[in-house]
Amino acid sequence: MIKSTQRNLMSGKTFIKGTFILTAAGAATKILGFVFRILLSRNIGAEGMGIYQLVMPVSAVCFAIGISGLEVSVSRFTAYYCFRQKKAQARSIAVLCTFISLLLCLICAVSVYFLADALAMHVFHNQSCALLIRITAVSVPFACIHCMVCSYYIGQEKTGIPALSQLFEQLIRIGTVYIMIKIYKQSGEPCSALIGAAGLIAGEIGAALFCLSVITLHTGGRRTGISRKSLALSFHTHAKEISGTAIPVSLNRLSLHGLQSVEAALIPLMLQTYGMSMGESLSVYGIITGMAMPIILFPCTLSNSVAQMLLPSMSKLQDSPEKLRRGSIGAIVFSVCFGFVCIITFITAGAPLGAYLFGEKTVADYVKILAWLCPFIFISSTFKSILHALGKTALVFANNMLSETINLACVVFLIPRFGIYAFLTGMLISQLVNALLSVIGFYRSTNKISRKHAQS
Repeated sequence: MIKSTQRNLMSGKTFIKGTFILTAAGAATKILGFVFRILLSRNIGAEGMGIYQLVMPVSAVCFAIGISGLEVSVSRFTAYYCFRQKKAQARSIAVLCTFISLLLCLICAVSVYFLADALAMHVFHNQSCALLIRITAVSVPFACIHCMVCSYYIGQEKTGIPALSQLFEQLIRIGTVYIMIKIYKQSGEPCSALIGAAGLIAGEIGAALFCLSVITLHTGGRRTGISRKSLALSFHTHAKEISGTAIPVSLNRLSLHGLQSVEAALIPLMLQTYGMSMGESLSVYGIITGMAMPIILFPCTLSNSVAQMLLPSMSKLQDSPEKLRRGSIGAIVFSVCFGFVCIITFITAGAPLGAYLFGEKTVADYVKILAWLCPFIFISSTFKSILHALGKTALVFANNMLSETINLACVVFLIPRFGIYAFLTGMLISQLVNALLSVIGFYRSTNKISRKHAQS
C-alpha cells in the first residue's frame, strides 16, 4: 500500500514536472514561431503567406501516413512497458516503429516530389506552389526521426529532450529565414514564400540531427540489446497491437488532412466565387491561417503539453475507470476555465497586439471571432489524448471526420454566399461538436470498462 502511494505521488510529480517543461518549451517555441511568421509576413506579404499556408496540408498528409499513428504507438507502448520495468521491449518497439515510419515517409516524400507539378496545377490551381511542395516533401523523413525520438522520451515521461529539440528547430528555422531575407535584399530580388519552405526544411534537418546526437550520447557506444532477431520477435509479438493503435490514428489524420487539403484549395476558389480577386482571396486566407490562427493557438502550448503527458499517464490507468473519471473532471475544469481566460485576453489585448505585430488591421477582427474556439479546442485536445491512451482511436477518427465535414460544408455552400465569416462560423460549430462528442465518448468507454470488471 505504501509503495503504491509513493508510486502515485512520484507519478503525479513526474506529470506536473513534464507538463511544466513541455509548456515552458512550447511557449518559447510559439514565441519563436511568431518571430518566424512576423519575419515572413513583413517580407512576403499576406498573399505570400497565403501561398505558403496553401501547401502546408501536403506535408501534413505525408506526416499522417508515415508518422502520426506510429508516433502514438511509440509513446503508448513505451509508457506501458517502462512502467512494468520491461525497457528492452520498449526500445525494440520504438526502433521497429521508427524503421517502419521512415520507410513510409521516404515513399511519401519521393511520390510527392515527382507529383508536385500535378498537385500545384490540379489541386491548388497555382503553379507557383510546385517548388514549395517539393521542398516541404524533402523535410518529411527528417521530421520522422525528430518525432519518433521525442515520442520515445515522452513515453518515458522524460520531456527535456523533446522540449530542447523544439527550441533548436525553431532557432534554426528563424536563422535560415533571416539569412535568406538578407540574401534576397542584397540581390535586389523580392522575397517569396520559398524562404518559408527553406526555413521549414532547415529546421527539420537540424532537429533530426539533434535527436540522433542525443541518442548517440545516451547509448555511449554501448550495446542496446536490439538486434535483427529482437526486432523480428517484436514485430511478430506486437504487430497486432502496434497496427491496432497506429492504423486508426494514421487513417484518422490522413482523412483529416486530406479534407483539410481540399479545404485549403477550395477556400480561395470559393472566395473568388463570392467576388474577390485571386490576390485578395489568397491574402484573406494567409491572414487567417498564417497570422490570426497562430495567435489563437498560442495558449494551446499548455493544453497540448497536458495532452502529451496524459497519454502515458492514462495508459497506465487503462484498467481503473474510477481514476480515469477523476482525472477527466480536472481536464474539463482546466479546459473551460483556461479557455474563458483566453477569450477575454484575446478580445481585449490579443487582437490589437496581433494586428500591430503583423501589420494587418483585419487580423484583430478575425482574432476576436476565433477566440471563442479556445475552450472547445482545449477540451478536444485533452480528451483525444485520453481516448488514444484507452485505444479508442476509431472514436477519435469519427469525431474528427464529422468536425471537418462541417467545416468543408461551410466552405462549399456558405462562403460563396456570405464570404469568409461563414468559414469562421463553421470552425466554431465544428469544434463545439468535436469537444462534446469527445467527452461523451470518453464516459461511454469508461462505463464499458466498469461493466467488464463487474462481469469478471
